Amino acid sequence: MDSVALSGINISQSVMISGVSNTKADNEILDYLRTYGNLNRHFYVNDPASTFFKNLIAEFVDTTAFTTLEPFLPYTHCSKIVADLVFRVTALACEYAATEDSSSPPPNYLKELKHIADRSGHRFEDVLKTVMRQIGQHLHEAGADDEENGVDEDNGIEEEEKELEQQQLSSPPAGQVSTDQQGARPRQSQTGPTQRVSLTAHDLNPPQIQRVVVEHVVRNPDISTTTSLRLRAFSGRIPKPSSEADFESWRSQIDLLLADPSLSALYVTRRIIENLLSPAADLVKGLSPNTLPSVILSVLDSAFGTVQDGEELYAQYLNILQNPGERPSAYLQRLQLTLSTVVKQGGLAAVDMNKHLLKQFCRGCWDNTILTKLQLEQQKDNP
Repeated sequence: MDSVALSGINISQSVMISGVSNTKADNEILDYLRTYGNLNRHFYVNDPASTFFKNLIAEFVDTTAFTTLEPFLPYTHCSKIVADLVFRVTALACEYAATEDSSSPPPNYLKELKHIADRSGHRFEDVLKTVMRQIGQHLHEAGADDEENGVDEDNGIEEEEKELEQQQLSSPPAGQVSTDQQGARPRQSQTGPTQRVSLTAHDLNPPQIQRVVVEHVVRNPDISTTTSLRLRAFSGRIPKPSSEADFESWRSQIDLLLADPSLSALYVTRRIIENLLSPAADLVKGLSPNTLPSVILSVLDSAFGTVQDGEELYAQYLNILQNPGERPSAYLQRLQLTLSTVVKQGGLAAVDMNKHLLKQFCRGCWDNTILTKLQLEQQKDNP
């Protein structure tokens, strides 16, 4: 802000004097201004950054004094004391208007709205929509006020005259419309109707805002899909840290990503690399970022996967019994995880998985009550 405005001076009843010498000779022009009214204060502008640098600013005490002088502005006064000294008096408000129009850059409203969104914690698109809604509501109210208060002097339609008379009877605005005694048509006052603001649809919805909103809407489905897929990290360290997943669980999560047709192979590769920690990450560090997920998983399977063949795993599966104090549901889950590994290693056909799962559960479960209640023994051949 300019130093003159920071001084707190009343710009509307102040004048700027150029051509001053910053000496006692300047009292001549001040005495001339006092003939119109008392001065509240006057000062020289010493700020080099100000547009009014080396000029004299004088403020009147009363508005009437400035109003009396205003018709003669700009005024040129030749000094009677110092030769070749010429003072030029202009209205400070006019000088400010000219300065703002010529030098001030247009405000960056979008930048200000982004700052507001950052400070408030709201999305920039939501702030834009709120501002556009407020502008539309303001224009709608301004248009309604213009229709109620605006009087067209050349329009003699009878319906509008009746509408105007009803407004005058209900709440006549002071000094707006006056009617003569002979019943002539309404006469417009000096103030006149309020000028209506007209904005086109292009002004209300500029292409820049449309592009931001459309890009956000287009990106939203991808964002909502990918952010919902949370993977736990895997490092392969022994003992396994509590915050990480074991290899089989982590491998199952990757299989879910591979089964999703909406995800590209490049995206799955990126998710795999992002969720690997050392030493597992060191094994795939030399691979290209464009490597297929199957190649990366093959390297990890050879290092952390099961090395036993399917037949050995199936033999171990047949020896899994319910532990003392273990719930039947936990035992069934343990069987299912082991049997999935057996099928994965080729020790058993996937179509026979449920049959062998139920058979081993009936064989290894110690709780005969649940077997009898659910009649699981009768369903072993056809689960």
